[in-house]
Order: sequence, then C-alpha cells, then structure tokens
Amino acid sequence: EVHLTPAGFKGDVFIVHENSSGRPAQRDGLSIVFAIPASGIVVTQDRPSARLHTTRYFYLEPDGSRQELEYIPSTVADTPQNRADTKPIVWFERGGMIRGIDFPCPVSFEQYYVGSLAHMKTRDANADELRFYEFIKRERELVCP
Repeated sequence: EVHLTPAGFKGDVFIVHENSSGRPAQRDGLSIVFAIPASGIVVTQDRPSARLHTTRYFYLEPDGSRQELEYIPSTVADTPQNRADTKPIVWFERGGMIRGIDFPCPVSFEQYYVGSLAHMKTRDANADELRFYEFIKRERELVCP
C-alpha cells in the first residue's frame, strides 16, 4: 500500500473502505494507492490489503514529489524531546467501527495520525474524531449507499 497525504497535513486520517460510492481503486504498479484529500477523510471502493504487505506513507508535495514518513507503531512518551520534535511521522494505524442512533449506518474505517510528535502531543485528538463524525452525518449518501 502507498498512502499519499498532502504535505503539511497534521491530524488523523480516516479511510472508509469497500464503499461502492467511493473513489475508484488506484494502483501504482503492484501497490494500492490511497490518495488522502486535504480533509484527511477518504471514502474508497478499494479494500485494504488483507495479506502480508508493506505500507509506505508519504507527504505529497504540490510539485508531485513525495517525502516518505517514518511509521511509529507504538506508544509515544510525553517527554520534552517529543514535544519539541517537528519531524513528520505517521503514528499508530488502527481500525474501528462507528454505529449508533446518530449515524445513518455502521461505518468501518481505518485511522492513523500524520504530523509531528510535537503536534501530536499538544493537539486535541477529540477534534479529529468529531471532524470524522460530522463528515459521516453530512455525507450519509456517500458513506451509506
């Protein structure tokens, strides 16, 4: 898999997979490509890789060049060093599902953080989740075809 996020994006990325109303699948050679829009939320017809695979994350620069981002899979301590670290990273890919009375249908998604350790340690993570919840409510026809 290749994940392309707009350069400078900071916050959680959400990918809703296997949705017939979503963006068509994209390929780069043998890789599945997930192009993340500026909103950080993408609904795609494609499915995540189910077998053993590698995932590479990039910032996509305006000129089309790519800056590869380091992936950090585990807990990040809240230290002065991490609060000062502005190097772009990707942190903790995970899956989830939202369902409930406020949502038009159950929505499965993939989520991870893109930005820097400094931003991650000082941000309001709830704001990203609220952004996603509001997207689901607003785009119900797209998310629940």
